[in-house]
Amino acid sequence: MKIIEKKNNLFLILVLFLVFLIHLSYINNGFTWLDHGDIEGGRTVLPITQLEKAFFTRFGETNFYRPLVTVFNSVDDFIYKKNPLGFHLTNIFLLLSVTVASYFFVRTFFDLKQKESIFVAFLVGIHPLSILPVGVISYRQELLVVMFTFATLTAYIKARSTIKTNWYIIFVFFWLMALVSKETALFWVPALIFIWEWSRGFKNLRREFWYFTTFFLTTSVYIFLRVRAVPELWTKHGQYLNISEALGTRFSVFLTRLFELVNPFKPSFSDATLISDITNFKSLIMVFILTAGLVLILFSKKNYVIVRLILFILITLLPALSIVPLPRFSSSHYGFIATPAAGVMVILFLRFIFRSTGKTGKSIAVAVTGIWLLIMSVSTFKAGFQFKNDLSLFSLEVERDGNFKEGHFYLGDYYLRQGNFKEAEAHLEASLEKNPRVIAFIDRTAAMTNLAGAYFSQQKFAKAEKLLKELVIKSSGGNRLRAVYNLAVIAERKRDYKQVVNLLREEISQWQESQPILLYVKGLVKTGREAEGDRILKNSLLITDEQKRQAVLQEFSR
Repeated sequence: MKIIEKKNNLFLILVLFLVFLIHLSYINNGFTWLDHGDIEGGRTVLPITQLEKAFFTRFGETNFYRPLVTVFNSVDDFIYKKNPLGFHLTNIFLLLSVTVASYFFVRTFFDLKQKESIFVAFLVGIHPLSILPVGVISYRQELLVVMFTFATLTAYIKARSTIKTNWYIIFVFFWLMALVSKETALFWVPALIFIWEWSRGFKNLRREFWYFTTFFLTTSVYIFLRVRAVPELWTKHGQYLNISEALGTRFSVFLTRLFELVNPFKPSFSDATLISDITNFKSLIMVFILTAGLVLILFSKKNYVIVRLILFILITLLPALSIVPLPRFSSSHYGFIATPAAGVMVILFLRFIFRSTGKTGKSIAVAVTGIWLLIMSVSTFKAGFQFKNDLSLFSLEVERDGNFKEGHFYLGDYYLRQGNFKEAEAHLEASLEKNPRVIAFIDRTAAMTNLAGAYFSQQKFAKAEKLLKELVIKSSGGNRLRAVYNLAVIAERKRDYKQVVNLLREEISQWQESQPILLYVKGLVKTGREAEGDRILKNSLLITDEQKRQAVLQEFSR
């Protein structure tokens, strides 16, 4: 028996090695998508000596609370500086950890055999739904929360089965780690625990009162920390949908997520979602599938694996329906946690084939499964090259779905940084186009700011001014300040120095950068107020040397 277990352990190591090889194409890539702000811009990075601050502050500039992600980002930044190779390597090792966690999870939650569990773990490691969480550094919270959710469930089942204190301690630790990785764990873990307990009749649950006390105390600590860091309960997103549209659109999205579980090809990265009503064909199919699932649960009371499988899919994919409004209504990475279900479905299918058919049927089933896994492996490997930069990442996605507004935005941002202002203008304008029948996320403030920059660089000052004036009215904080400064730059180009002074006067004390202050001083000089300009240089820019101040003023007077 021990020899068989050792052999299977070697198979698990081989699986991890293969998963690593398949993801080698992800290492030699740059920063893409949200990485530019989160990593390069330092929004989710702290100095290595201040990591504890991650547990008392919001995640970047969002209303999320994900301190463990900040810790990982900060440690990577300390070790690798801004070298993306190291960050990508960390993501791959996180995926390997998810693969191991999946192995133990399906062994305990679904009571699979060791070889079956290794098969499921391999599938999770190569599944195309892993592409986005591995490829983009800013999606690593998905890897962390999935890993710790599976680890939490495994430790809980071990604790309930063995009644050993050390498993309870491990369970509480993993539970806390899942919570500080991503908020969705607050739903996934209790719901999956309930499914497991319910499917076994809540055996000996009363005597575990002290365990539940610890569980709720841990949850209370997390809630206290989150409320302290992020007082806002939630940020509302999206647009109004009537009841038929709300149900129909969500049923269509759910069907898409289900299809992605068995689809061996790369999913679309676009979040653009067509609004549809309840009579839509996809919605009706989803209603049929849900009804069939309910019937299977009712008539499969003795087959707890099927019951757990159906409810596992429902629970893990439920947050993907955007019941609690998210910035992106739909995204392929929302279904990553459900990937073990695809493996369990194949196991149940192969069990049936091996029981009811002869050699030919078994050979065909094994061959089809092998081809399916091979296509997955190739799809996942090839997708790794797509993350080289924003151009390679988003050009294919925008070509595939023109409604992918965020894709257009990042292509526009890429071309803007490359100095190709015409292409930047085209994509940024496309990102701001409104389609009342499509839900798609876009940071309109950032898109309008960049588009104004593209217009300005092509000397389309009227168009740039129109956008910037709208931003001044609708935005606040740093975004408003940037819009005001850019308006002042346009006024300076038009030699309207009075307008430069009027724009910058009220905001002058808020700037830390020297450029807006110097532009204000130039406006003062050009409008005959040199004495006031001299005071600004002395008090705001701390230029105490009178000769230096006079040199600056003389330069501006030319």
